[in-house]
Amino acid sequence: MKTIGWLIVAALTASPAFADSERGYVEATGSLGGSSASLFSGWLGSDSGGAQVGVRATKHLFVIGELGKYKSLQPIQQPAVDSAISNLSASGLDVTSNSHLSSGYGFGGVRVQGSTMHRMAPYVLGGVGLAHLTPSVTLMYADGTLPGADDGAPPPSTGTDVTTTIVTSGLFTAPATSNAMLLSLGGGATFDIARHLTADVGYRWSRINADTPIATQGVTFGVGARF
Repeated sequence: MKTIGWLIVAALTASPAFADSERGYVEATGSLGGSSASLFSGWLGSDSGGAQVGVRATKHLFVIGELGKYKSLQPIQQPAVDSAISNLSASGLDVTSNSHLSSGYGFGGVRVQGSTMHRMAPYVLGGVGLAHLTPSVTLMYADGTLPGADDGAPPPSTGTDVTTTIVTSGLFTAPATSNAMLLSLGGGATFDIARHLTADVGYRWSRINADTPIATQGVTFGVGARF
């Protein structure tokens, strides 16, 4: 947080990095980091990618919008999955499970841009938006008899995906997609690599306010063009 504070001071007290004729930028973004159900703990691979557009509002301020996707967030909390597995085991069917959670997102906010010094310009940003959470659960056969199986029919091989069969039988309800508020804060620096072309390196922290809140953090990178 101290680093972001110094970036704010630098951005607000410096002259703009953009020429007066440049109205904004478009940038492809990416992130390598982690996610956790508790703040600042764990690095579990929430790599993301997206695109950001910024339009100059004042001398130092840009209004921004970003769309992207978290490829893999923290494995979802799965009491319903554990309960279903326990019930299936009691009825004579043993399965294992694999859970995955991805999320598309979009947010709008502001970016404060500082001056270019030695081809580098600091910035800070913040935004609020929406995350569309997409959980998925795969149930894999381990042992026992599948519901509705014919008497004497050979069992499936160990590890076979039997999710559809179990969902159809009514013994398990697949998790539904949902929407949650997203808060994102970050800072970093852009580097001039050619006329109107920049590279970007920074840090991003985000919180998805789902039923079980998810925090993500990571190193960000990008390539952008000014217009």
